[in-house]
Order: sequence, then structure tokens, then C-alpha cells
Amino acid sequence: PAELGWGALSEGDLITRIALNAGMGLIVVSVLAFFEEVGWRAWLLPRLTKRMGVAQAILATSVVWALWHVPFTLSGIQYIEGISPGLMALVMPIGQLGAGMILGCLWLRSESVALVSLSHGALNNWGQFAFKFMTTSGPDDWLILLVGNLALLLVGGLLIASLPPSVRHKDEITVIANA
Repeated sequence: PAELGWGALSEGDLITRIALNAGMGLIVVSVLAFFEEVGWRAWLLPRLTKRMGVAQAILATSVVWALWHVPFTLSGIQYIEGISPGLMALVMPIGQLGAGMILGCLWLRSESVALVSLSHGALNNWGQFAFKFMTTSGPDDWLILLVGNLALLLVGGLLIASLPPSVRHKDEITVIANA
């Protein structure tokens, strides 16, 4: 679209530009996500696991992480044209809770900050591209956002539920990578 300021591009140039932006975006966002993941998954999650078990620790870390993002939404940092910051602050934590559960399960299986950071970056990058390239300010944009966030919550819940009971209630992380 002309409003993106890319000028007239052929189909091949457009595909190249989108791929380049997606790739560079993934790298930049993953580097930024690394610092979050060191704190949330590599530091907090193992400590909570020792106090309350794996499933509860994943959920607790995910709740705190989702609430930690609310100021970003209310301040306008997380912004989608046509959706009010208040509505965003109600809808976004649903997906962030689900994403936190997904990332928590990934951390427990891999214990890799790099892998979890790349996954966090991919989730962020996908979300940004989803709304960047669709028509915005439509009356149903909030509904699309809600459905996407509910999908993340569903996947996160299914991942936690799929952990074997012997793992779900363990208070040590190292056994999960082999489960």
C-alpha cells in the first residue's frame, strides 16, 4: 500500500521486502525478548517451580508476565489503530497469558533462553505483521484480536494439560527435558 511509503513495487520486490522486514524484525524483537526471558523464564520460573510445582509455576509466571504488559497497552506502546487502549488492556493479557504458558512449557522442555527468546520474538513479530498488513479501523478488529488471543490461551492450556501428571506436579525442572 502507498501509505507504507515503499513506492511502487513488483510482486517479487514486495515479497522480498516483506521477508526482509520479517527476518530483521524477528532478529531485533528476539534480542529484546532475550532480556525478558532471562528474568521471567530462566530466573523466576525455576524458583517458583521449587515452591509450587511445574504447572502452577508456569501459570503464576504467565499471569505476572501478562499483567506486567498492561502498562505497555495503556500507554499506547502496544497499539492497534481503531482499538482503544482500555479494550486492548482487557484483551491483550488473555493472549499474553497463553503466550506465557507456551513459552513456559518450551523453557521447561529445552532450558534454552535463546530458543525461548526466538519463540517470544516470533510471537511478537507475527502479531505486529498480522495487524500491519490487514485493513485497520474495521469494526471487527477487536474481535479478530480477541480470537487470536483466545487461540494462544487455548494452546497454552493444552500444552500444560499435556504434561504428564508426574511432570506437572514435580518441583524440579531438570526432569522435564527428558519427559
